[in-house]
Amino acid sequence: MSALNKKRLGDFLLEEGLIDKFQLASALAEQKKWGGRLGKHLIELGILSEEVLVKVLSKLLALPSVDVGRLSIPRHVVEYVQVRTAEKYNVIPIGIEDAPGSTKTIIVAMSDPTNLPALDELRFTTGCAVRPVVSGDTSIERAIRTYYYGTSSPAPDPKRAASGDMVIMQGGEPRTVRMDGGESDSSPPRDGSV
Repeated sequence: MSALNKKRLGDFLLEEGLIDKFQLASALAEQKKWGGRLGKHLIELGILSEEVLVKVLSKLLALPSVDVGRLSIPRHVVEYVQVRTAEKYNVIPIGIEDAPGSTKTIIVAMSDPTNLPALDELRFTTGCAVRPVVSGDTSIERAIRTYYYGTSSPAPDPKRAASGDMVIMQGGEPRTVRMDGGESDSSPPRDGSV
């Protein structure tokens, strides 16, 4: 997370050639006028897609990314975070790591993993260590509606959902995490999907 302190999102996007100075200036003007996060304004202006923003944030912050729309999240995992907290910070719990002899860790998909008040509240309310992963606002909002209100059904990849594992991307490499609280496995799925 300290990577964001060293390099700002706008500068990083310019360096990567994903936006130009005019596009950055337009998004910054919108941010100044309306508030909010720069990434949200880049998406609303049609400059970046949410998918590209998630990949960029993952790289910039050196955090894994995940598409929560492709997951089937167990009910007991969702119950770790109250709906009010999930909506307030636009987060969704996606997994638990509970290795013997270590602190239980909740894996939380969030669009702003630099939000320290959100991380602090999650630590306090769950009693767990928190490991953020980057995901898009839209997919998190959809997952909140699905898992807390039952208003839409998730469409997980059947191969991934059947195994009880999820695959997150870290540094461009797939990493498999068991969603039932079991041990992690760093190998990619056997079928080659990511």
